[in-house]
Amino acid sequence: MFLLLIIAALFFTISDLRTHKISNNSLLISLALFGVASHLQGNALYFQSFLVALVLGFVAHQVGVGAGDGKLFSLLAIFYLPFELESWRSFVISFSLFSMVLVIIHLIRRVPISQPIALAPAICGAFIWCAR
Repeated sequence: MFLLLIIAALFFTISDLRTHKISNNSLLISLALFGVASHLQGNALYFQSFLVALVLGFVAHQVGVGAGDGKLFSLLAIFYLPFELESWRSFVISFSLFSMVLVIIHLIRRVPISQPIALAPAICGAFIWCAR
């Protein structure tokens, strides 16, 4: 499952950096692949984390975060984020650190802060950090 996460993370990161979009088709394909791999390996699904991520994704979308980022967060949460305080704490800290790096890079490149920032690298990086 970890290798599948790395491959998906690379795909979503490159796609989001290039187009600032995360397509529904790529999310559905990933859902199918993660689902099959999880079933074959007998891994648990984290439905409570999925529901929390869904709500947080909706709230984030209301304040300007892309809907694809929320869907990606929800997708990865169901497979990789146990509903435990320590797991969520680790996720929030790593996501915050990766996001700060993305904002700094954005500013170094002299891109106005009003321009979109690709969050898929921070989301995927945080999940990789938590799943290691």
